[in-house]
Amino acid sequence: MFTKKISTLALTATVAFTFAACSAENTDAVSNTTNSVKDAASSAISQTAFTVVNLNTASVDALNGVPGLSPRMKEMVLEGRPFENATALDAFLGSKGIPDAARKGLYKFAFIPFDINATPEAEFLLIPGLSEKMAHEFEEYRPYTSIDQFNREIGKYVDDKELARLRQYITIP
Repeated sequence: MFTKKISTLALTATVAFTFAACSAENTDAVSNTTNSVKDAASSAISQTAFTVVNLNTASVDALNGVPGLSPRMKEMVLEGRPFENATALDAFLGSKGIPDAARKGLYKFAFIPFDINATPEAEFLLIPGLSEKMAHEFEEYRPYTSIDQFNREIGKYVDDKELARLRQYITIP
């Protein structure tokens, strides 16, 4: 469904942009259309945002709805849990022959949250889209004593939407 919405949005955006671009006299129309398309795309993506599921605690029903979790992978997860941490999950799935790309795709929707105060910097890179710089920032402000501290420190580098996404991947004991 998400793919269909994005495909429809992309087609609509292409048609709108092409139509506006044909009017060479009205460059404002092209600019406005481009901005409208970007706003619509952002809106469609945010409306279909997915909460990251904790693979250690999710029910079987919850696992059934996780994009990127094939029936084979679901059985592996159920067999192997509880996992000590996301690194152990990644090693387990890798040892079962699940390719890196499939694991990375899964982690956008399902994960084992990291203890932000105890996880080595390099392991934070399992978080989808997290750069080495951000992994370093996670470590630099340790120890975290509250989610408010995390929000304040990491919020210096990312917007509120990204901050909310990142909070799904960490725990603060």
